[in-house]
Amino acid sequence: MKKTALLFFIALGLLFFSQSVNSQNTQEQETKRVFRHLFVEGALPYNMASINYEDRTGRLGLGFRFGVGLIEAEKPDYSGPLWKPETKTVCIIPVGINYLLGDKDFPHCIEMGAGVAFLTEGVILREQKTGKKAGIVIGHFQLMYRYQPLRQNLVFRAGFMPLWGIVTRDIMVGGGISLGYMFH
Repeated sequence: MKKTALLFFIALGLLFFSQSVNSQNTQEQETKRVFRHLFVEGALPYNMASINYEDRTGRLGLGFRFGVGLIEAEKPDYSGPLWKPETKTVCIIPVGINYLLGDKDFPHCIEMGAGVAFLTEGVILREQKTGKKAGIVIGHFQLMYRYQPLRQNLVFRAGFMPLWGIVTRDIMVGGGISLGYMFH
């Protein structure tokens, strides 16, 4: 639990650092609007739900995101001679970067991203044989369609979101959908 709290505060510190860097360049802020998003996201088949914050200095281009949520996965039980995985819901803290491609005057975008997610307990993403270690860090990738209207604040995302168990070397292919609010 101490590791989770430490990771959360590191992510929070990165957020405040990015805010201070943005506020130091006041002339640049006048020419470029800062776009911030708050997303509620769900992903299947791994039963993940999260709330994510995203920050970017332009409507398109590079962005940074982090969040907190819950994921359902298998926790291995090595207590007996047989493999008996137990389904468990654990806290997840995803951190990542993404890049938006599109026309600045068009509301439809392609989002590509990658990152890592820290879990409060070691889990595996899908059933494995004995001898696999449980991981507390998983990688995630995104290839998403994003609709962000030019004059409205609601944002919609849907697409391909595979997870990669860095320690367990397993991959779980899935998709996600999210609804967000954009503010400046």
